[in-house]
Amino acid sequence: FMIKESIISTLLFLTLNVFAQKADGHIYSATHYGHTYRTIRKTANGETFSKDSMTCAAPKHIKFGTLLEVTNLSNGKSVVVRVNDRGSFGNKTIDLTHGAFKKIANHKSGRIKVKVKVKVKVIVKVKVIVFVPSARC
Repeated sequence: FMIKESIISTLLFLTLNVFAQKADGHIYSATHYGHTYRTIRKTANGETFSKDSMTCAAPKHIKFGTLLEVTNLSNGKSVVVRVNDRGSFGNKTIDLTHGAFKKIANHKSGRIKVKVKVKVKVIVKVKVIVFVPSARC
């Protein structure tokens, strides 16, 4: 396109780069936590913990904000949770909130085998370039 030098004011370009991350399902042990908390507690990413939210504590290799589909291998029930906490457990254990765990298993089960699948995670990067006309000499 053509722009005359005399009428250039400000030109703004936005470049959006969208990256998607997918992973095949991996087998984990799932437990639940939070049903006995009596005080207000913060999660590892700074949110206020809620035992009824659809969130989880996951190993460090799964980034905060990632959506995970967790499927109980014994009954096929699934729940989608968001990673907002960390736990002191191994790389193959995921700790669901009490509310999320109840969606896929009896809360008295304690520990169950699950398939964990990373849902598409979108990261948007914005690049801004501004052109401002220079003064004519």
